Amino acid sequence: MSVVLCWCKEMLIHSKLEVNFHNLVVKSNSDVKGSVFLYQSRSGLLRRLAAIIYDVILLSGILIINTAMVLGLVIFIFGSDFTKAHSPLCGSQCFSIYLSLVCFLFYGWFWTHGGQTLGMRAWHLKLQQTSGQCISWRQAFLRFTIGVTWIVPIGYLHNVVGLGANYSLIVGITLLLILLKLRLPDRASETELVVILKN
Repeated sequence: MSVVLCWCKEMLIHSKLEVNFHNLVVKSNSDVKGSVFLYQSRSGLLRRLAAIIYDVILLSGILIINTAMVLGLVIFIFGSDFTKAHSPLCGSQCFSIYLSLVCFLFYGWFWTHGGQTLGMRAWHLKLQQTSGQCISWRQAFLRFTIGVTWIVPIGYLHNVVGLGANYSLIVGITLLLILLKLRLPDRASETELVVILKN
């Protein structure tokens, strides 16, 4: 084990990758023979942001499809003339709750089944309990609820207070960076986001 750690340390130094070896755990994956995975207990802020952007792009496509499905159902039930005149989806709390549920199921399913969304997999991130096991749906709900709080100021400041969209967006992104920097979703849900380096 010490030989493997020394070899990995030399390789990472030469490739100029920053790894905290005090929090490094080596595990073998029985599914892939001869594979060794290094789990770094702390993931960098830029890597997490990149995974978030990747997932948001994918999630946007899913939300567009779901919106089209609901809109098609509304047109089928009430007719196109009624839909054009009243726009029942605009400002609908039920529709907002539905889209929020879709977002939660998107993240929750990936988090509880392997701990990796597609964006996290692309950036070699994995979400797990501090014990290394997959997280539960309760933990996923806590993490999701706290993780999306940065969106609230954007809508509130713009629609209620009347602050400009640009300023509202700046406040929301600032709150997102604070959440990520302090790892509040992870702390509240007793989970951790680790970097996976496959050897």
